[in-house]
Amino acid sequence: MSAPERPDRTRAAPSPRDYARPTRPPLRDRRSGPTDWSTLMTRRTRTIAIMLTAASLALAGCSASTPAEPDDSAAPTVSETTDATSAPATDESSSEPAADAPTSLMAVVGTEDDPEAYEIELTDESGATITTLPAGDYSLTFVDRSTMHNFHMTGPGDVDVRTDVPGSDESTIEITLVEGTYEYVCDPHVSNMSGSVEVTA
Repeated sequence: MSAPERPDRTRAAPSPRDYARPTRPPLRDRRSGPTDWSTLMTRRTRTIAIMLTAASLALAGCSASTPAEPDDSAAPTVSETTDATSAPATDESSSEPAADAPTSLMAVVGTEDDPEAYEIELTDESGATITTLPAGDYSLTFVDRSTMHNFHMTGPGDVDVRTDVPGSDESTIEITLVEGTYEYVCDPHVSNMSGSVEVTA
């Protein structure tokens, strides 16, 4: 009787495949089963992109709702507008008297009936006595027919005009009157024959 065959317990030499790294098991999505890495990364990228888009829209909405500050640098102020529209134009260089003021003055000594009368006055052409005048240029006509009186006027602006005591004088001169008080007298009779005129600007 032959002896039973003994099993061969020798192990074969391991192959290089036995040492290969085991493959990574696929991830499992709780909702739809196994999912590979590329699919998962695509979803995460899409989610991040959506979040970034939403944040950009929110920032754009905030900046659009902020009103722009007005630029007041070019707008004229109330005081500038008032000054430009309400200030009347004036011509300060003009030395002409006002329209209703006389331009011809009469320096009268005595009266028409009595040239030797103790009378002295400054009048307009109509004979009305003048006590005030606006500053300006005037023609002054002497009416001095007296042989014992004269007309002597002085005042601001170096005005100093007179007639002679003896004889008569009916000449006309040009004078410029400025703001101030002008006095006129008869030199021989200052206490009895004098007057004044106020000149305004």
